Parts: sequence; structure tokens; C-alpha cells
Amino acid sequence: MQNENLDQYQIEFVELEKRFNNEKEKNHLLELYLIQTTFLESSNKLDSLVSTLHRIRYLQMDSGKDQLANTYLDLALAFDQKGDYDSLLFWSSRAEELIDTDSPYYGKLLVTQSFRSKFDGSYLESIEKLIQSVKIFESRGENQSLANAFTSIAYFYGRLGDLKNQEQALLNSLEINKSLSNKLGLVGVYNNLGVCLKSQNRLTEALTYYDLAFEILEELDSPMSIAQNLTNRGNIYEAQKDFEKAEELFLACETICQTHNIQYGIMLANLNLGNLYRQMKRFNQARVRLDIALSLSKKLKTKREEYLTFERLAWLERDRGDFGKAYQYLSDFQILRDSVVNESVQKEALELKEKYESEKKQNEIILLSKEKLRQQSLIVILTLGLLFLVFAILWIFNKNRLLRLEKQKEQQRLNYELELKGKELLTDSIRRVSIMNTKDAVSKELKELVADLPKTQAHRFKKIQRELASSKDDFLLQEFETRFLGVYESFFLRLKELAPDLTPTELRIAALIRLNFTSKEIASITNRSVGTIDNLRSNIRKKLSLTDDESLTQKLLDI
Repeated sequence: MQNENLDQYQIEFVELEKRFNNEKEKNHLLELYLIQTTFLESSNKLDSLVSTLHRIRYLQMDSGKDQLANTYLDLALAFDQKGDYDSLLFWSSRAEELIDTDSPYYGKLLVTQSFRSKFDGSYLESIEKLIQSVKIFESRGENQSLANAFTSIAYFYGRLGDLKNQEQALLNSLEINKSLSNKLGLVGVYNNLGVCLKSQNRLTEALTYYDLAFEILEELDSPMSIAQNLTNRGNIYEAQKDFEKAEELFLACETICQTHNIQYGIMLANLNLGNLYRQMKRFNQARVRLDIALSLSKKLKTKREEYLTFERLAWLERDRGDFGKAYQYLSDFQILRDSVVNESVQKEALELKEKYESEKKQNEIILLSKEKLRQQSLIVILTLGLLFLVFAILWIFNKNRLLRLEKQKEQQRLNYELELKGKELLTDSIRRVSIMNTKDAVSKELKELVADLPKTQAHRFKKIQRELASSKDDFLLQEFETRFLGVYESFFLRLKELAPDLTPTELRIAALIRLNFTSKEIASITNRSVGTIDNLRSNIRKKLSLTDDESLTQKLLDI
């Protein structure tokens, strides 16, 4: 979308949002927000996307569980793009509570569940879930979802190093995206095919796909995709030993990711620059870059990038001649990596270990015969292997236990802080609504006073009237409702289960009663008469089937 078209779109969106922001136009507002999510997703505006999805969630409180579950899934997918594992887990779990195998969103749920393995390494399980989703999307003719599922399958095959199946899955996705003329989807597939072919040393074919992606990217405003393309092209030049061109592209990628706060991209840029500087013998710069990559990989909880950083740190210390540190980093790499260490890595680890020990025991080794050295080395290898295995098992067990405890404590702290903040915002909203109503009352009294004043004096008071009117905020009461829902969402759901025929107005009055407001205070906040509020209280009591002896306030507090 060109800049002038983008500006016009934003203007029209704001105007429509204001026009539809009332109870009668609720469905139109919901439809507008759904259109907006498509634009925000394609523009990679993830923070705004999450905010809009929360507005949709509020508007769907009276809708069926399928629509609400779909919004939960969209929130989970948005947080996956942001690299927020805890929020991904939370919203996908909320969706699981509402979706069964017959739901139209079951395939989408399987896709969302598969993304969890980006953080825990269960890639085979994710592929199985995605294959299930492919069958569902094919049977329902959901071609765009089918293309996205194939792309995700290719991603996980790439994580496993299965390049043949990765390439085939990407070609399947490419065919579907071409038929749909999906430019953004084509960019992703072209970039991924380039990565896959580069891994097979088919560099000319890889560059062809990267060029195709870049041609489309020139038409789109997608920072993440541009950063990915720069990284991929930089990797090709690095493989061709054109280090200066590779450095230029990696630095450009870092700049884009910093500008748009793409943490995963910043981490990859530093990982690539660290390894590049190592090859260029700029060891100090390499160490700084790899330390940044290691810190970010731990923060983002991306295990693969973390163990790759350990591997490149081992290479760096090896090239610098510090075999002790190199051996330690390579051990960290082996422990963290999920698959079994291959023979080449075992050989490299043994060579580093022998070089490290040789610095301490050089005189002793000289005295040993070749036969004695062979026997001793064999014993050392077997002993170290056994100790390494025992240590790895104990370390993994304790690490998982500590991670679970830390995650539980962190989740409890976050829940408490969110609830406290929500209540503070709710109190502020109530105060602002009360101020608004007070201003209305002052304005009415001032109007009556001006009518009795001479015209020579009335103009001063009319100016005050205009200022009071211009500062009026028609959205304060709606803001209160939104914030109350954010804190007490379960209250509304439970109340509607007990009394499904409660109207939206009665739900709002019930919320204020639960906060222990009197009828007079509620009348002031909602700009209604006390008699109207009493009638609404009576209606709520009847719909909750309360007897004369039962307290309405206590009943609402118990929900």
C-alpha cells in the first residue's frame, strides 16, 4: 500500500470508528475492526493488532463461543509473531476450552498448538498436528490456511534438518499462493526456498528465489520480510567469501529490526555478524556481537538460536587459541541441543579436550608410549562420556523443575500486577465519568443563569458554557465498561449464564452495583434518573430469581 493510500485509509478508518462507536452500530464496528486486523497483520503492526483484537474480544462477549475462540486464536498467533511464549500459551489454552474436533476452527487450533514447539523443541509433534490441519483445510477448501500450514510444516522440517521434505512443503505452499495471488505469502515462500537451497549449496537457485522475493518487497511495506531478505542474501555472500557485502547486508538488517523493535531479527543479525567477524579475524567485535545474541536468545527463549550461539562462541575461542573456553562452550552446545551429537561434533569436542589437557600435562604425555597413550585416552573418553551423560540427565531434570517453578511464580506475579493495574484504571474511569456528569450539571445550571442575565454580561458566561461543552467526552462511560470487562471478564460470563436474558444496559448496571455504588451514584454516573435505576435493579432481581430477603449486591459479589 503506497503512503498516500495508507494515509487515506487511516483517515477513513478513524472516521468510521467514531461513527460506529455506539450500541446500535455495534455489528458494523466489529466488522470494521475485523477488516483492520487484516491490514495490521500485513503491515506487521503487531502492537496495534493485539490492541484491536482485544476490542474485538470485548464486542464479541454476546456472540457464540466459536467467534470468541477464533479471536483467542488470533491473539495467540499475534503473540507468537512477537515472540511472547507466555501469552501464546495463555490464549491458545483459552481457545482450547471452547473448541472441539467438530468446530470450524479446529484446524486453526492445531496450527496454533504447533507453534509452541518453537520454544520447547518438540518439532515432530508439531509436524503431526500440522499434517492433521492440512487434511482439514483440504476437505473444507480453505486454500489460504492450507498454504500457511504447508509453510509451517516446512519451517519445522528445517528445524530438524530434513531439507528434502522442507523443499517439497515449500513448493506445495508456493503453488497455492500463486493461485491466490498472495504477494505477502509468496515473499515468505521465496525467502524460505532460498534458505533451503542454500543449505544444499545450490546458491544460484537460492539467489534466484531471493531476487523474486525482493521484487515483491519493493511494492510492500513489510519490515520483517525485508529484514529476512537482507539476512538471506547476506548469508549467500558470506558463503561466497564476499565478507564486505555480507557485513553491509547484516548491518542493514539490524538497523531495520532496531527501528521496528523486532527482537528476533536483532538477535539473528548479531549472531550472523559475530560469526562473520570471526572469519574476518575481528575477534573482539565477534565476541561483543555473540554475547548480545546469547543474551537475546535466552530472553526470547529460542533454544535453537541459543545453542547455535554457543557453537559459534566455541569456534571463536578455538580460533583465538583458548581451547579451555572452546571446550566449555561446545559442551554447553551439546547439552542444549535436542538431538544426539553427531560424529563430527564428538570428534571436534575430543580434539579440543585433548589440546586443553595437553597444555597441563605435556611433560607426562612425552613419557608415555603410544600404546599407553591410546589406552589412557580410551579410558578418559569412556569415563567422560559416562560422567557427561549422568550430568546431563541431572542438569536437565533440575533445570526443568526450576523453570516450572519460576514460570509459576512469574505467572502469579503478572496476574496480580494485571489485576491491580486494571482496578486502578477502573477507579480512574469511574472518577472521570463522575466529573463528566458534574460538568453536565454545572453546564445546565449555567444555561438557566445566563437566560436571566442582561445580554451585556451574558457573553462571558456563554464562553464558559462553550468550553465546558467542548471538553465533554462521550466515550468515558464506554471506557469504564471496557476497563471493567478487562478486570472482571469472568463476572460477565457467569452472570449471563445465570440470567441469559439480561440486556446490555442491565449488565452495565449490575457491574456498578457489584462495585457497591448506590442508586443515586449510579444515576449520576450513567446520566439516568434514580427511578430508572431502581426499576433496572428490580428487573435484575427478577431475572436472577431473588427473593425479597436476598441481597442483590451480595448475590453479584458472590458471582
